[in-house]
Amino acid sequence: MKRTLLIIFAVILLFLAGSLIWLRYGVDQDHLQSILSNALGPDYSVEIQSARISPLKRAVNLAGFTISSTTDNDLIFEADTLNVSGVGFRSFFGRSISISAVDMKNFIFVQDDSRTENDKEEPVGGASIRRINIRNLDLENGAVKARQKGNQNYILNELFVQASLDIRNISGEENFNVGYNRLDVDSLSVLFSDDRYRFSLAGLNFTRKNERLTLSSLRLIPVGGYDQFMRASPYEVDMVDLEIRDFTAYGINPAAFEQDSVIKADSLVFGYFDIHVAKNKQLPEKPYRKDMKLLNEIIQDMEYGLEFELISISNAHIRYSEQDTDGVRPGTVSFMNSTFRIREVNSRSRSPAVLTAVTYLQNHAELTTELRFTLDDELFRMAGTGELNSFDLTQLNSIFKDLEGIKIESGNIHELTFDFEISGDISTGRMHLLYDNLKLGFVDKDDYSQDLTMSARRFFTDHFVLRSENIPDENGTARKGEIDHEREPGDAFSNYLWQTLRSGILDVLLR
Repeated sequence: MKRTLLIIFAVILLFLAGSLIWLRYGVDQDHLQSILSNALGPDYSVEIQSARISPLKRAVNLAGFTISSTTDNDLIFEADTLNVSGVGFRSFFGRSISISAVDMKNFIFVQDDSRTENDKEEPVGGASIRRINIRNLDLENGAVKARQKGNQNYILNELFVQASLDIRNISGEENFNVGYNRLDVDSLSVLFSDDRYRFSLAGLNFTRKNERLTLSSLRLIPVGGYDQFMRASPYEVDMVDLEIRDFTAYGINPAAFEQDSVIKADSLVFGYFDIHVAKNKQLPEKPYRKDMKLLNEIIQDMEYGLEFELISISNAHIRYSEQDTDGVRPGTVSFMNSTFRIREVNSRSRSPAVLTAVTYLQNHAELTTELRFTLDDELFRMAGTGELNSFDLTQLNSIFKDLEGIKIESGNIHELTFDFEISGDISTGRMHLLYDNLKLGFVDKDDYSQDLTMSARRFFTDHFVLRSENIPDENGTARKGEIDHEREPGDAFSNYLWQTLRSGILDVLLR
């Protein structure tokens, strides 16, 4: 897709710049159609409804501009209006184009994988452009569609962009690369995933000279919120609401990306990070659900390698919500006011990355964690330790009442520490948990009411299932929990971690 986009974009700019040279010969839309058709070759047809050329402004204004495939008459590119102004002449002769402004409204770009192979086999004209500099790029109401084997694969709608860019090394040869000397995006907004998500960002700046990328804000918003998102989903999915602010990447290495396909930087610093993930189990599972992968397998499936010395996240807020099959509303657990540091992230090294985190469970008690984990293509390994300060267990009712129909009447954790090891799909370890006065009740998930049946369940649970306390006896010993869990193939990595810790907790709680 990137190759086709660049070819079309470069050829459009070439023909626009070249048309200014031939103004004295009376160029009109028919001449422009002919110029671009010859440049693209016999596999493409071009239509331009009207063209206006302004010699003094070095500008071309097109209306009704269309590029289609001659073999199957499929649309490739269409724009109601395309305006280019301030095209530089001298730089053009040096295979470098400078443009003051590009404005495009109501456009559609269609990528078909059947044309991708043809593009690779038959480079357009063998020409190359060393540099394109656009001071003002304004794209309004665009759509990008992709087809795979004749079927539509994805679509982006309502694409709006205001930016400036300085691109280098754009080549028509089969082995080509593209690099940015400078990229400034004032704002970008787009709808995707069947118009269920809106993605937007503002204040993005990258300068190759200082090896730094900054971003003021990024948002991923479910359109219409939780209820509308879930109503529009045919299967069980995770809804994600994400906000990032004040992000900076230091020491970016473009050469590693261009030559070795590695995204490399000294550090990634997040000033603010907020994510809310929600699941509704009332929706059916996907009929052909793939097995979930471990963390290193997810990283290894990426097209590019990763290499960061440090990832620093401050002021982070994480929430997870889940609605049960018979639940009325989702229950939520939160990890607020968090700080994360991840060091030595390298997907091509066997050395483990190290994560240290300080967060507040339910914004109530401090939880500290250290995880060491591998990201290479060998067997996944992780070692983790953690400690939770004194915690009032009733704070967990925000998730248990709606998700399990359980109300924690009372209970206090005095000490909680754990350590575990993961090797592939097997986790083992130890859980130290001191608590007292644990009492549970059962409630209706609709209005949290209780009946006689629930009271009987409470009596049975308190006296025969759970241990109400785990405090050192006269010998100074308390029950230890053994962590022993085997991951199911369908379990996501986050669920695998929770099930690992849960096995140790239940080993202490259950009689």
